[in-house]
This record gives sequence, structure tokens and C-alpha cells, in this order.
Amino acid sequence: MAQIQTAPCCNACGSDAPPAPPRNLLPSFVFTALTLAITLGVSTGGWAIWQMAFATGTVLPSHLQLHAHIQLLGFAGVFILGVALHALPRILGAVPPSRRVLFTVLVGVGGGALLRAFGQPLAPWAAGRFLSLLSGALELAGVLAFAAWALPILAVRRSFGDPLSLHVLLGTVWAALAAVLSGAQSLFLAGHAEPEIPGGL
Repeated sequence: MAQIQTAPCCNACGSDAPPAPPRNLLPSFVFTALTLAITLGVSTGGWAIWQMAFATGTVLPSHLQLHAHIQLLGFAGVFILGVALHALPRILGAVPPSRRVLFTVLVGVGGGALLRAFGQPLAPWAAGRFLSLLSGALELAGVLAFAAWALPILAVRRSFGDPLSLHVLLGTVWAALAAVLSGAQSLFLAGHAEPEIPGGL
């Protein structure tokens, strides 16, 4: 009777099994983006609209700045970067991002936007200025982690003539510029005991 030979079942048995793919964190990106938008973005925007519509008080510029920051980086930034990290490897046939990259982008951009929401209103106090400074550093680290993963993938393709590659390149540049501007705002808030960012920033 012929004997059936079986292959080793795991790395401990001597096989070279491929590493497990990184866990899908797209739901975490979507949940974080929607949570920031609904709790902080919508509430701050709705409160400003209420005050303007019924003339119940003064709408502070710092209040509007905080609303815009949450919506642009906290909602749009986290959502778009999360979708890109999930979809680009499948579309371009590239290596998926590592868990470290996913974690850095999610915590960096999402956590940075959250810290700004607490730090900017508390700018008159040292704790608020520290949170603002930390928020800018986190956002910059998150966007740079995405750029360090995405740009080499685009460089391997060596073609920016197709719409997708050009779109990803320009989107990455936009995200980097937004993070640098946010970092400059954070430096201003960290050095001034006032919650309003000047128009130049």
C-alpha cells in the first residue's frame, strides 16, 4: 500500500510559510473618522451655526478654526488615508502596509486631531499648550508614515501619467503640506497663551 506523505504543518516543523497579512484596520479608520466628525466636528459646527442664526452669542474664531481642523484632518484625513492604505495594495499589486505603519497613521492623524480639540481651547494653560504641541507632532508623524509607504510604491511604477498614480502623488503631497501647516499652528499655540491662530497660519 502506498503511503501518503504530508508536508510540514508550520514553521516549527521546518516549512517556510508566508507571514500572516496585517490585520484589516480599515473599520478602525472609518470608525475614528466618523466619531471625530460626529462628536467634535458636527457639534462645534452646529453650535456656531446656532449662534449665528439666532444671534445668541459671539462666534469665536478659535471655535471655527477647531471645527475646520477636525473636519479636514480628523475626518477627511483619517478616512482618505485609511481607504488608501486598504485599497492601494489591492489595486497596484503592492505589498500591504505593516501593522506599524497602520498604527502610526491611525494614531498619529486621528490622535493628533483629538489632542488639538482639547489643547487649543486650553491654550491659556500650560497643559493645553503642551497638548497642542503634541498634536502637531503626532499628525506629522502619521502623514510621514503614510508618505514613506506610498511614495516608494509609486516610484516602482515609474509612471505618473495614469490618473491613479498622479492622484495618489498629489494627495500625498497635500497631506504632507497640511501636516506641516498643522505643525506650524501647533508651534504657535504652544508658544502663546491664546487659543486663536493668526490668519497667516
